[in-house]
Amino acid sequence: MDVVGSGGDNVIPAGSLGIVDGRFIQVDFDNNLGGSWDYNHFPTHTGFDEEKVLALRQLVDSRPTLSTVSRDNALDGRDPYISFRTDLPHALDRLLGGLLAEDWETIAPSMNADGISHSVFNIQDKNGANLTRPAGNKGILFPNMGYSNELGGAISAILFSRFSTDMVLAQKMRVRYDGDNAPVVDPDRRRSFVDPVTGHRYIAVSYGTESIGGRPGVDRGIASRMLEHANDLLTQAYSGVGAADPVTGERTTAVVNGLPTVSSPEGEKNLRRYIGFLDSMRQIGNLVGGGPIGYGDGD
Repeated sequence: MDVVGSGGDNVIPAGSLGIVDGRFIQVDFDNNLGGSWDYNHFPTHTGFDEEKVLALRQLVDSRPTLSTVSRDNALDGRDPYISFRTDLPHALDRLLGGLLAEDWETIAPSMNADGISHSVFNIQDKNGANLTRPAGNKGILFPNMGYSNELGGAISAILFSRFSTDMVLAQKMRVRYDGDNAPVVDPDRRRSFVDPVTGHRYIAVSYGTESIGGRPGVDRGIASRMLEHANDLLTQAYSGVGAADPVTGERTTAVVNGLPTVSSPEGEKNLRRYIGFLDSMRQIGNLVGGGPIGYGDGD
């Protein structure tokens, strides 16, 4: 399976991965054999889109797989509710943050210099400054993630991580409108993005920053990284976009007759789709609620 690199109008192969390391994201069928009626019986290859979402769910699902009779369980019952995030919260939050903010440089594997092997970008070290990529690598490999996988992973993370009553991950993922019923946080921790078409301001909470792969200033939050990405997409969609606010990261966009001026139709399409994802994240948070045992309170 060829791995495509960048090259302007000309596609330049960056390397080739074997079928185990390089997998198809979607199922495909042989229409010559199956035609329009029986193509389901003639697949040419399977896809791995559902497996990606299920894998993400397993990382955050804290429901116990065994029952233990003990005094502690009789008194509290939360000790068995552990997940991969219990041991590696920093790593899992980096993974989800990079995934939902589409910041592939902070999570994706690298194509090695030989062009036929790859290296996983290990994000387990607590000190982000120690996260490095192999020397001479040919760049990162796109992890075949999109809205469907991102949305499924977000739902799983927000829903299943709360069973232990630890709400930190769920709160890191909360996207809200300005004016929603939300906790009051220090203004220095507030991150925001304004949709210049609707005028809606999206807000999230920052959890500090760290360096990943030699890049400083990567937020430890998740929703905060998503809003940062949305602000960056503004510059690729419209003209008259100002500099990011040094605290909130919000960018101001000039409007004419109530609408921004499109500079790139493709960039605008990408932005509008990502704003739809932000709205989905806000809706998910409102549906499951702000506590570990309730639903639909929207706080």
